[in-house]
Amino acid sequence: MVKEYDAIIIGSGPAGMFTALELAKSKPELKTLVLERGPVRPPLKPEDRRVLTSGWGGAGTFSDGKLSLTYKVGGQLQDFIGESRFKELMKYVDSLYMNFGASNSSLFDPTASRHQGFIKELKRRAERVNLEIVEYPVRHLGTENVYLVAENIRNHLQSKGVEILVNTAVKKINPLGNHLFLVEAQSINSEEGHQFITKNAVVAPGRAGMEEWFMQEIKRLNIPFKIGGVDIGVRVETEAKVLKEITDIFHDFKFYYHSPKYKNRVRTFCVCPYGFVVMEEHYGLTLVNGHSYGGRRSLRKNRSKNTNFAILITEYFTQPFNDPIAYGRSIAHQANQLAGGKVLVQKLGDIWWGHRSDLDDVPNWKVKPTLKEAVPGDLARVIPHRYLELIKEKLQAMDEIAPGINSAHTILYFPEFKFYSVQVIADPEKGFETEISGLRVIGDGGGRTRGLVQSSMEGIIAARAILKDLEA
Repeated sequence: MVKEYDAIIIGSGPAGMFTALELAKSKPELKTLVLERGPVRPPLKPEDRRVLTSGWGGAGTFSDGKLSLTYKVGGQLQDFIGESRFKELMKYVDSLYMNFGASNSSLFDPTASRHQGFIKELKRRAERVNLEIVEYPVRHLGTENVYLVAENIRNHLQSKGVEILVNTAVKKINPLGNHLFLVEAQSINSEEGHQFITKNAVVAPGRAGMEEWFMQEIKRLNIPFKIGGVDIGVRVETEAKVLKEITDIFHDFKFYYHSPKYKNRVRTFCVCPYGFVVMEEHYGLTLVNGHSYGGRRSLRKNRSKNTNFAILITEYFTQPFNDPIAYGRSIAHQANQLAGGKVLVQKLGDIWWGHRSDLDDVPNWKVKPTLKEAVPGDLARVIPHRYLELIKEKLQAMDEIAPGINSAHTILYFPEFKFYSVQVIADPEKGFETEISGLRVIGDGGGRTRGLVQSSMEGIIAARAILKDLEA
């Protein structure tokens, strides 16, 4: 039997959840369906080392929950909607996170007047080594709180009559004409198929869903898109005390290094003070990531003695090759092969001295790896020379503002990749509607956002556009 809905949301990450929230708040009588290919997942524990990137709440639910309260990082949404609208939506989204469980979070604001003396001196030292410091407020929910928020939203939506189907993969979105779509889906755990009809299809596939499924759909449906780039890098881990002075103020610091030799910009990303390094499954690959728990005293037992963060280089391609995903996957695949299906780890000193890190030596390392499953090896065998040199340059520069980070004891994990290869052409004035009327593409999978806040904002924008259409 084919069921009809006023709106169908494909994907339950921040963009999908906030679309459903806004629809349920403004017009609770609507028949809304959320389809999610993954399960409802249990909470992430400190001992968990492999993280699912699909399931209720999306990959963001198993991050460490950073709300970047700025236009400067986390996407390019302000370029599409303007400063005034951006600020209004950002404030609204932040309030929703607080209402659904983020009140137990910590706000870090390096822009506050009490920090300006420290920031001024930090920038003075950074300028000497081609480092650019970007300061902005960040609300750190922590892994436990971002999961709680997602669960609270799920329970709220169900109480409002929103239907949620997990473990259900969408196969096709078929335009029927007259503003109607037939959505074909299949249960992950059985051969059962589903068919749904709607006038409003909102696709929020996330980065993984875009590459594993929706990329083929936008080609089949002839939806215009732009090819983007790929972030290639490592996850760095050091003793927390090395970065404490900075993380106490910034938490998620953003330092951009401008290489005078290679002309690349190298950035820090996803800083996890007192956190853990974990493995994630993407596109059949095992990649590295990080997370950390909230800062309340009751959760100190969930802290490590280390801080980890990513160093990333964004790479673009033109002619004759223009497939950044394939390029990144080929490199990551080689690393996984050398690590026996896991990820590699190497001490920075061993990189300097040109030999691999040895498993027997790991117990003697000063910095104890929080990801015990990582395989000691030689990163120079898999990281292209240019990128490895840029990473070394970046760490050397950072030592000017964080003495001890460019130490032989610092450890590096590989591969860390962020795939942002597609930006779907969509109209922000119509809630990021594509050329196919009624079909909207939002969130990180749409290519304009790179984090929880701006993805959630796109969900609100899409929902309000749908509500406007329904009133017409």
